[in-house]
Parts: sequence; structure tokens; C-alpha cells
Amino acid sequence: MSTKSTFIAIAKILAESQSKDDPDSIDDSHDFAESNGREAARNEIAGRLADHFAKENGRFDRSRFLTACGIK
Repeated sequence: MSTKSTFIAIAKILAESQSKDDPDSIDDSHDFAESNGREAARNEIAGRLADHFAKENGRFDRSRFLTACGIK
């Protein structure tokens, strides 16, 4: 069973990866499309992890986890 510290660590890693996709640092439309692809992939991964953690731990708070991951 995963622990709260595992959930926190994973959320932190996903949230930190979001800062690398800062739209203010994008130079052209190719980079913008690539950034959107990474964001979509990160959202998919976070959602699938949240689903798994919720099945594994009845006290897991999916909404709180996604917020901690930086998912809106």
C-alpha cells in the first residue's frame, strides 16, 4: 500500500514538471503545441495515478491529489 508521503512525492514531481511548460518561455507555435502535449500527458498520468491510488486506499483524496499535482 502506498503511503501519504508517496502520494505527496508523486504530486510534487508532477507539479514541478508543470513549471517547465511555462507558456511565457515559448518561442514559436511548435513549442506551444509540444507544451500542450506534455500538459495533456501529465494530466492523463495524474488522473490514472489518482484512480489507482483511490482503489488502493479508501482514504485517498483524488481532488486534493490532482490539485497538488497542479491540475486545474
